Amino acid sequence: FFPSIDLKQVKMVKVHPAALLAVLLSSPYHAAGFTAPRRSHFASTYSFGLRASTEETAVATTDVSIPYNAAAKLAYDDWKTTYPDSIGTFENFEKNYYVATVINVIGKGEYKVTLNEKADQAGAVATTTSPLNTAFESAMKQSEAGSALGEASEALAEEEKALAEALGIPADQLEEALDAMEGISIEGIQLEGDEMAKEAKIRSEYMAWAKKFNKEQSEEKFQTFSSNYVLMEEYSLEQGKQMEMNEYADCTAEEYEALMSGEVVPELVEAVEAEEVVVEEAAAVDVEAVQAGILSKAEEVRAATEAMRAASTEAAPEPVIEEAVVTEPEPVVVEKEAPPAPVPAPAPVATTTESSSSSGGFLSNLPKINLPNVNISIPKSTPKDPEVAAAEAAAREQRAAEAAAKAAELAE
Repeated sequence: FFPSIDLKQVKMVKVHPAALLAVLLSSPYHAAGFTAPRRSHFASTYSFGLRASTEETAVATTDVSIPYNAAAKLAYDDWKTTYPDSIGTFENFEKNYYVATVINVIGKGEYKVTLNEKADQAGAVATTTSPLNTAFESAMKQSEAGSALGEASEALAEEEKALAEALGIPADQLEEALDAMEGISIEGIQLEGDEMAKEAKIRSEYMAWAKKFNKEQSEEKFQTFSSNYVLMEEYSLEQGKQMEMNEYADCTAEEYEALMSGEVVPELVEAVEAEEVVVEEAAAVDVEAVQAGILSKAEEVRAATEAMRAASTEAAPEPVIEEAVVTEPEPVVVEKEAPPAPVPAPAPVATTTESSSSSGGFLSNLPKINLPNVNISIPKSTPKDPEVAAAEAAAREQRAAEAAAKAAELAE
């Protein structure tokens, strides 16, 4: 800390080496030639060797010694004119002067340090009153505080991470939940009174619900859950019954319909009281009645189908025309024996032939006629193949089931 110096904005000017040489030559030793500086062997000072230009054959050089703190003394004399009432010492000023010089040489900014009214005082004396020292102390304190805050923030982050892992939720969502419990909304707005309590309650219910149904938590889903939770509370107050959220409590109506794929959408709340269970059973009784009606209609259709099937199966053997067919061949068999009747007819013909032969008739030359045996039979009706009958029965049952389904749709 340097209490004896102040910051001052200065304009830096680049000096050409020739100009610097001109300044040096304008000193009281302008008639002398400037040579490289060297260390004096007789005193602990730096000196410049000056050789008279008028002496062309000088044997030895004349050393004009300049004290090492000459610049500090000159600066001190100038400073005393500005602060004549100072009670400090040159030694203190010299130390502060060197510090300020080093800072100005090393520094590359547009600000340079200058010595103030406490430049001839020790650092301990000016420590409590120096603005620069106060600034340094403030910066150090801020740095220490920043380090402490960083360590505390890292420790808090580790604790939040461990808690989030234990709860099974991401760390950022846990932070939002903790903010909500402290009354801070997602937008960073401080909630007040009832709003804070309500938000904290819903957050707590949401976390418990997500853990119960193994749901992934998110802020978007929480907003949907919060809306459904408010509706559930209102409905619960109207009905005077305690309710709780089911596994679809974080779904919107559209999302729920998509999940159900067009099925009947139940309420988003389920009853936990006996009375509510009774209400659900009453609703179920109506459904069962409708189903019973549909089943009865289906039974009627099935009975009619069975009757039709029985009638068809009974009617098919009825023309058990097999019996009629079996009985009818008897007269046919008689007819089979009838054809030989004409066979004895030739006998008289033969007799007539003999008589005619004696008489020389033409019938004796007629050929013998053989009548064919005619067999007449009625084809018997063969019973249906069992596989064909089974296929027809299955088709009739399918038609009956389709009729029952249509009846059920009409009943709905």
